[in-house]
Amino acid sequence: MKNMQLSVLAAALMLASTSAWAGSTCQVDDGLGNVDSAGATANGVDATACGPGATADGFGSVAVGSGAQSTGDLSVALGQGSVATGQAASALGSGSTASGDQSVASGIGATASGLGSVASGTGATASGDQSVATGSSSTAAGANATAVGAAANATGDNSAALGNNANAGADNAVALGNSASATAADSVALGSNSVADRANTVSIGSAGAERQLVNVAAATQDTDAVNLSQLNTVTGALGGGASFGGGVFTPPTYVIQGGNYNDVGSAFAAVDGRLTDLYTRVGTGAANSVTYSDPSQTQVNLQGAGGTRVSNVAAGTAPTDAANVAQVQAGDAATLSSANAHADAGDVNTLRSANTYTDSRVTQMLAAPTEAVNRLRDDMNWRFNKQDQRIDRMGAMTSAMVQMSASAAGLRTTNRVAVGAGFQGGEQALSIGYQRAISDRATVTVGGAFSDSESSVGIGAGFGW
Repeated sequence: MKNMQLSVLAAALMLASTSAWAGSTCQVDDGLGNVDSAGATANGVDATACGPGATADGFGSVAVGSGAQSTGDLSVALGQGSVATGQAASALGSGSTASGDQSVASGIGATASGLGSVASGTGATASGDQSVATGSSSTAAGANATAVGAAANATGDNSAALGNNANAGADNAVALGNSASATAADSVALGSNSVADRANTVSIGSAGAERQLVNVAAATQDTDAVNLSQLNTVTGALGGGASFGGGVFTPPTYVIQGGNYNDVGSAFAAVDGRLTDLYTRVGTGAANSVTYSDPSQTQVNLQGAGGTRVSNVAAGTAPTDAANVAQVQAGDAATLSSANAHADAGDVNTLRSANTYTDSRVTQMLAAPTEAVNRLRDDMNWRFNKQDQRIDRMGAMTSAMVQMSASAAGLRTTNRVAVGAGFQGGEQALSIGYQRAISDRATVTVGGAFSDSESSVGIGAGFGW
């Protein structure tokens, strides 16, 4: 029997290498002078059939093995029950089938039906044109699909499934790793059991089994991924205790007039509200405040319908100082005592002199409150002049900040520097600001304004999605 098998193999090799116009069949010699073609049939021109029931019908085709069939031109069927029906197709292995033109099926039960497809492995199937399925029970059904690994499955056009039981079930999807699954168009699943089920996404894990993406370089382009170091730079610029820790963002806390604010927007809104209230009070003169009575600023009014008492007035020492009640009472007592002494003399001239003296002291006494009010008025004039000057400086700084912000608003570069100038009531201010676009969805801004001894500094950040 062994000699018979060797004879069959030798005859097959000889016929396959010999050009002939008629088909050739293997002859089996049992060594006892008995020669038989074993039922092989070679109908195609220059075809070769070898094996019981083997059939080679295509031009230049080869069928080797029991029941092997090669019907396509230049096709090869090698193995028991193998079938090669496509043009220039090759079926290699028991029960393998290559029906697509120029296809290759290699392995027991392998099937290659797509144009130019390759199926390699027991039960492998490549049905898409130009598809490749490598591995036991692997499947490449999409055009240009690639499935590598046991039970790997690539059904989408241009998809790739690499790994045991990997699945690429949508067009242009890629699944890499054991049981990785990419089921949405243009999605990528990286790693064992990773799931990518949203279009145009890359997944490195799955719900409940997330992974960290490590060794990420700092982003330099608008569409680059940002690493934690860059995010910490942003939180540092925000201040107020903002931070990232353990994958959790701690928002900042800004304390403004005793109130806590946990975002930049609400904090600036609070500052704006306080400034607006301050401007209103200064402009209209709130109750219990001190204002000038007229634009010429020659008289000071103390607000309040019932009048306002000035307390804690120190004793005046200079002629233009305000006098307190104690000084007035002491002056009255001294004047009356002197007047009584002169009156007791009983002399008319003495009395007249006393009256004259009394009149003089009373005149001085009445002049003292007037001087006190004048001193208070001068002091108030000075203070309000300073307040007006400071308000004008604040207005100039505000105008400068607005001009600085507006000048950089239209720029679309990563780094932006802008300056602005403002003027109000004879005061002038200069502002400068810098903005960094971390990505197309995040920016960090810092800026300041200066006017003489007044200054203002602010920071900010913006996020979009």
